[in-house]
Amino acid sequence: MFEFVRANWKTTIPRLLYLQDSVDPEILQKINDFYFGGTINPRPEFIGDLRNMTNMFTDRFWNMGFHNGVRAQLHHSNQLYLYYYTYAGEFTLTDVLVALKGESHPLIEIFGHLLSSWVQRVLFQEELPRFG
Repeated sequence: MFEFVRANWKTTIPRLLYLQDSVDPEILQKINDFYFGGTINPRPEFIGDLRNMTNMFTDRFWNMGFHNGVRAQLHHSNQLYLYYYTYAGEFTLTDVLVALKGESHPLIEIFGHLLSSWVQRVLFQEELPRFG
C-alpha cells in the first residue's frame, strides 16, 4: 500500500482525504513533509509509516468533523467559544482501565496501579507515558 501511495501521491491523497481534485500540489507536498518527512518508506512492515498514515487520517477526519460541528453551531448562534485544554491530571480514565484486571476488588487494583505509578515516577524518576 505504501508503495502505491508513494508512487501516486498527487492523485491518491486528495481522494483518500476527501480533498478537492484541484488541490494545490504545494499543499500535498506540505502534507507529505509534515507526516512523512518528505518520503514514505515503501516497506509495508515499517511501523513508523503506518503510525504516520494513521495520524494523517485521524487528524483529517477529526478536524473535518470538528469544522462541520463549528459551522452547524454558528448557523444557530453568532457566538462560539473554543477552548484548548492542556492540563494533564494525575488520574485519568486510562489509569482506571489499565488498572482493572479482574483479579481482585476494583478499588484495590486502582490503588495498586496508582501506587506503582507513584513509585516509578517519584522514586525511580521515570517518565510515564500519557495516553489520551
